[in-house]
Amino acid sequence: MLLKKFFNVKLSVSALETISNASSICYEDYYDLKNTLPKPPKEGDVTVVSFDGKGVPMIKKEASKIKGRQGKGEKRQKKKESLVGVKYTITPHIRTAEEVANNLVFPEKRENKQKSKREKAQNIRYIASVERPKKEVMEEIKKEVKNENFNTKPLICVMDGAKYIWDILSDVFKDIKNKVLILDIIHVLEYIWLIAHIKYKEGSEESKQYVYEKLLMILKGKVVSYIMELHKDMLQGNWKKSQREKFSKVITYLKNHKQYMKYNQYLSMGYPIGSGMVEGACKFVVGKRFKNSGMRWKKADNEAVLDDVPTRKKIH
Repeated sequence: MLLKKFFNVKLSVSALETISNASSICYEDYYDLKNTLPKPPKEGDVTVVSFDGKGVPMIKKEASKIKGRQGKGEKRQKKKESLVGVKYTITPHIRTAEEVANNLVFPEKRENKQKSKREKAQNIRYIASVERPKKEVMEEIKKEVKNENFNTKPLICVMDGAKYIWDILSDVFKDIKNKVLILDIIHVLEYIWLIAHIKYKEGSEESKQYVYEKLLMILKGKVVSYIMELHKDMLQGNWKKSQREKFSKVITYLKNHKQYMKYNQYLSMGYPIGSGMVEGACKFVVGKRFKNSGMRWKKADNEAVLDDVPTRKKIH
């Protein structure tokens, strides 16, 4: 559309795909020459890695290969998941549970609305791929930290609750003993909202207050206490079947991830507890490029487009 509008040039989709594929072979050499070595982390900095999946809509021929046979009631998958990884360094920023809970539940009530003086992430490296195995993508990020010393400061790993990503990470980073695994707090918040909307009207002050109190409880390290409270509520309340299922879903999620929810410790050490860096990468590196209206992709074209991402050393 832009070529037609400004230059009166109309290219077919196949021509654009050919250009994209041909030009992508130059990206690695280009960035290897362009990127200088990153500035060494400051003494107080910690290194963070984060991973997340993002679905890419595929053309019908490619989509049919994702899963050959569906079970009863299953729909044919139309997307293939890409794995996005990010590595960065950041200066620890100590917060209280009250500060975090207020910012997440009542952002409009912040007394200080000026920009935070805390330092931004530095030495950022992104990696994304649809075609390559997810383990290989994670190993590329691992190479970015292979020369770092984690004897005195741990490697921080922040991710959502997807079990397969945690399983791959535990294998790829198994030789780094000093690491801290953290469950993204925003995903935890979403599960608390599920319960709040069972107990109270959506959008009500009561629902917000409930979320604030339970989030504060979790941020202070009382995850097990909240799980017990949910069990009690589920058994004693006169709930519909669908509501009981939501209670069970939240309880299971918290039980499965409680070892990654020591937020009182993380906050006291100034570690990040949100996976916003990789979520942003999923949105802008993958979502904005691949998920506009009507877009469908072939794997080869996916990789070519993913190759051209700024602020990264290598994208595959």
